[in-house]
Amino acid sequence: MGSDTSCNDQGLTPEQIQQLKRDLTEHPIDPAYDEICGPDEFYDGYDPVVYGQFLAREAYETLKRSGALPDELRRPDDPPEQTGK
Repeated sequence: MGSDTSCNDQGLTPEQIQQLKRDLTEHPIDPAYDEICGPDEFYDGYDPVVYGQFLAREAYETLKRSGALPDELRRPDDPPEQTGK
C-alpha cells in the first residue's frame, strides 16, 4: 500500500534484490562447476566452494526470474531474450 518496500512478482523486496546482486558480484558463477552443479546432479559432498556455487546459481536464477538480472552479471552462454521490435 504505497510503500517503497514493494515486492516484485517473485516476492522480493528491493533490498533483497540488491543483496542478491552483491552476492553474485562477490561470488560469481564459475563455469568449472557447471557439471557438478547441474540440474540433474546430486551432490553429497562437503566442499564449501561447491555449496557457494549452488548459492550463486540460485541467486542468478532468482534475479533472472524477477527480471532484475543486470547485463553485467549475465553469463556469456545466457544472452538476454530478444524482443520482437
